Amino acid sequence: MMIVNDSVYGENKISDKLILELIKTKAMQRLKGINQYGTWHFFNPEMLTTRFDHSLGVYFLLRRFNAPKEEQVAGLIHDVNHGVFSHVIDYVHGQPERQEHHDEVKESMIMKTEIPEVLGRHDMDVEKVMDEKRIPLLERPLPDLCADRLDYFLRDSLLLNICSQEDIDFFLKHIVVYNNEFVMNSFEAASKIALAFLECSRIFYSPPVQALSYQILADAIKKGLDAGILKESDLWTEDELVMEKLRESNNNDILRNLNLLNPSLKIEEDEQNYDYLVQSKVRYIDPNVLTDGRLKRVSEKDKNLKQNLEDYKKRLEKGYHVRLCKEMPQM
Repeated sequence: MMIVNDSVYGENKISDKLILELIKTKAMQRLKGINQYGTWHFFNPEMLTTRFDHSLGVYFLLRRFNAPKEEQVAGLIHDVNHGVFSHVIDYVHGQPERQEHHDEVKESMIMKTEIPEVLGRHDMDVEKVMDEKRIPLLERPLPDLCADRLDYFLRDSLLLNICSQEDIDFFLKHIVVYNNEFVMNSFEAASKIALAFLECSRIFYSPPVQALSYQILADAIKKGLDAGILKESDLWTEDELVMEKLRESNNNDILRNLNLLNPSLKIEEDEQNYDYLVQSKVRYIDPNVLTDGRLKRVSEKDKNLKQNLEDYKKRLEKGYHVRLCKEMPQM
């Protein structure tokens, strides 16, 4: 038996032997050393949510809505394939807008872990667990709701004080499963969650300082790889191990980048005189609402939301032309 006091879902008891065995694997435990927010904790020390916390949350959410056992397992292990510093790795590989590198290596990464063996002992096929047709609640394309997208939004909006626990409970009350899809049964709830998600995106998921800080750390990692300070395999360890190697490298270029990652970093957007052109992934939701047996996007009714979503997407398509206002001194 394992009891988890989750910041979103409260006390959850885990007694399922398969789930407990999976949680104990090295692959899952490694996620405790990967910050969910990539670089944000350099600016705010309270941003300590890990990929492990999020993975448990996705599992709790799927279990709450009685998803099939295979999908609950898929939710628990869905981030095993994440590299260090979460989506910073996408910037290392030149994918800031897509941020899908972890998905591209998912199967190969999971097959290298103890997970297939654990699943086999419980008569569960790892191929079925990774089959997207069998896990429609876990992952869906934008702008749909899905367990992954829902969980990170719920916990992030609480952390940022964008939503209260009462708001979270309100959202969860009005989320239902219809044709193997998460939808809302209230236009009011759908509008409120979509606007709150958009606020998270504007100030947290995709503002210029986030995109810039990801690029700065990615550049330091690339320099570390080029100089032989880091190996590719280091990117699949833990954040602090990689950071320690970079800090101890005595490489001035790398240290200059690392020194920028602190609360005193100041930037301005300037399309004429900029140091970086950075991109970020578009993240938003436009939930389907179930009324009278039919589905309708909330933005079809909420024209204000529709306009806000269009403005947000157009802004991110341009990218951010960023100029550093203050650079920390070299170490």
